[in-house]
Amino acid sequence: MQQKTEIAGVILAGGHATRMAGQDKSLLQLNGEPILSHIIRRAAPQVSRLLLSLNRHPDKFSRFRLPIIADRSRAGSGPLAGIYSAMVWLEQQHPSTEFLACFPADVPWFPAHIVEDLLQRASESDSLVAWSAQGEQVQPLFSLWSLCLRAQLGDLLAAGRCGPMQVIPSLANVCLDYDKVPGHYFLNINTPEDLEVARNLASNAGQYD
Repeated sequence: MQQKTEIAGVILAGGHATRMAGQDKSLLQLNGEPILSHIIRRAAPQVSRLLLSLNRHPDKFSRFRLPIIADRSRAGSGPLAGIYSAMVWLEQQHPSTEFLACFPADVPWFPAHIVEDLLQRASESDSLVAWSAQGEQVQPLFSLWSLCLRAQLGDLLAAGRCGPMQVIPSLANVCLDYDKVPGHYFLNINTPEDLEVARNLASNAGQYD
């Protein structure tokens, strides 16, 4: 019997939310619960274990009962630092992990099988990174990374690379385009206006899932 690929997940919540007046976006209420709860409920069944990457207010997140991973590189070095730090933690705590799936902390709706889809595309193309797009809108934080990239990501961070799209083109990668998904999927809640849109969607039982 073929052994199942071990995939961990990390929710990337290390941003400063400047367009939300510095609020922790993932803790804002959506349909009566924090945005982070929606993400956990959708992400957790897709991975063997789920981590939370953040760099402030860890006490506010203890109720979610997830391992909290702080960036190991310099402060403010972007989501790539969260990915790298999660890889380091996994190599130490769960060395059998083969891939790391990433989820942004401000997107409550995404495909319930996105990790499986990304793994299939990565396997078919012999890629080390599989990332998402929705038409012309890239979604690099919905991505799957081979843990064999850990040392290379550390070197790239040391060279000043901070964002996934600053490094993905230099790696063996493949893009998965979700051009036919419900319109509310991949909605980034970056501003108060985005939050209002999300709340209107969540209040409509026909569109909320």
